[in-house]
Amino acid sequence: MSRSGVMHLLIDGHNVIHQDAILRSMADEIERAHGELESLLAERSRVTIFYDGGPGGETHTLRRNGLVIDYSGSSEADDRIVRWLLFNPNVRALVVTDDRVLTSRVRTLGARILPAHGFLDAFRQQATYAKPDRQPLSPAEVEEWMRIFGLDDDAS
Repeated sequence: MSRSGVMHLLIDGHNVIHQDAILRSMADEIERAHGELESLLAERSRVTIFYDGGPGGETHTLRRNGLVIDYSGSSEADDRIVRWLLFNPNVRALVVTDDRVLTSRVRTLGARILPAHGFLDAFRQQATYAKPDRQPLSPAEVEEWMRIFGLDDDAS
């Protein structure tokens, strides 16, 4: 199967939660774990997180924090990921999971695999990277910039 174009990230949500030490510690408060996962990935395009179960046991897809969230209802998230791949046969997809059975199923459909273990590390580094606080320019720096741009205080 030939897949091309922009890469879509399909995340096996509960698998990622259980492979991540921080999120795993929240697994008894699953909505909190969902919220943490979604906040790390927020506002990224072409990302779908697939969760087992969901509100009312119904299959449900929604947008939250710029992400597509897909609840499997009474079926499994794995089946929803496979279904997504079947309905989007020409779209490049990267599936984030450590589930061996799911890995085998999605590879036969042409998707690539990214391990769930360690997946969130780079996102956490990016989120905690703090740019140095910039102090206001000193009067000498203001004068220098005004000189560089050919401005003077009296020109206003």
